[in-house]
Amino acid sequence: MKQTTRQLLLVTGFGVVLYVTLSHLDAIRSFLLWTWDLLLPITIGAVLAFFLNVPATGIERRLTGLCAKSRRKALSPGAIRGVSVFLTLILVVLILVLTGVLLIPTLVSSVSNIAELAGEKLPQWLAQLERLGLDVSQLNEKLLEFGKTHVLQNFVNYSGGLLSGAFSAATAAVGLVGTFLIALVLAVYLLTGKEMLIRQGKKLLYAYLKPSAAEGVCRLGRLIASTYAHFLSGQCLESVILGLLIFVSFSLFQLPYAGLVAVLTAVCAFIPYVGAFLSCGVAALLTLLIDPFQALMAIIVYQVVQFIEGQFIYPRVVGTSVGLPALWTLVAVVLGGKLLGVLGMIFFIPAAAVIYALLRGSANRRLRQNGVEL
Repeated sequence: MKQTTRQLLLVTGFGVVLYVTLSHLDAIRSFLLWTWDLLLPITIGAVLAFFLNVPATGIERRLTGLCAKSRRKALSPGAIRGVSVFLTLILVVLILVLTGVLLIPTLVSSVSNIAELAGEKLPQWLAQLERLGLDVSQLNEKLLEFGKTHVLQNFVNYSGGLLSGAFSAATAAVGLVGTFLIALVLAVYLLTGKEMLIRQGKKLLYAYLKPSAAEGVCRLGRLIASTYAHFLSGQCLESVILGLLIFVSFSLFQLPYAGLVAVLTAVCAFIPYVGAFLSCGVAALLTLLIDPFQALMAIIVYQVVQFIEGQFIYPRVVGTSVGLPALWTLVAVVLGGKLLGVLGMIFFIPAAAVIYALLRGSANRRLRQNGVEL
């Protein structure tokens, strides 16, 4: 009787909660947005700490080894942790500065050349369309609307709106910078105090859960952290290597836009499967503006480099670090892309690897208990 009453109360409570939720969707949506804005710096700080923890842990491990070998007085673990975090931040700043100094001028020059080349080739393309019997008069009118006189006139007429928009954009940028600085400070505190946070989390788990459940949660946390760390470090190194290979190959074959294509390749390398086709297609399209033969050469060179990297470099750099077969990797990419777009395609792979490892361990354990060998 008590069991029936409990089930009836649960069903009734669920129905009441569902009715209230459906009746106040706007209020709940506003509350969720307010909560998201409130927790945004903390969320960004946690994500930054998660990313920076990979190089910081590697630096800390090496510093610990050096201190152990040194005959001088070794640094304390807290000092080693602080130095590791500081060196990680310096490394990130150096990478950003080198990227700005070396790549941004090349990208600006490449984009400027593309715009000039498109302006030169546009009359030829329109003439070719006319020879094919297509009416391009409306296209010509649309293109003329973007002439310098029209742009200047619109700038004068809507200068007030432009200034207002610029002020709003500047205000939003200041807010974003402030949020990022707060998140960066939180990330530093999380990195320097991660042992304390882990210890506090374990205390809460073992205090309010059964020992077996608490141990399972800890094991799951270690698996998630290890899988994502291997995936992120491998993908970062692999994208840099692939970008450098594309830059060297395009430069050797004297193909245009080597810097732009290399940067695009390095960025798109984070997107499994789709990234390679996207960057190759953009490289071919940019080269086609100059010479169709060079566009064909760009496709051939790109595919050869991609094949070499995929067969000999990627297995050694990333390999099976996440422990997910190729079929389930593709499924994770498709599902992640459908749900969360590009970010889903990237982060669903280690998430699927974690689920795969849990299911594999559970299935093997049940098979051993049942005495079944497959």
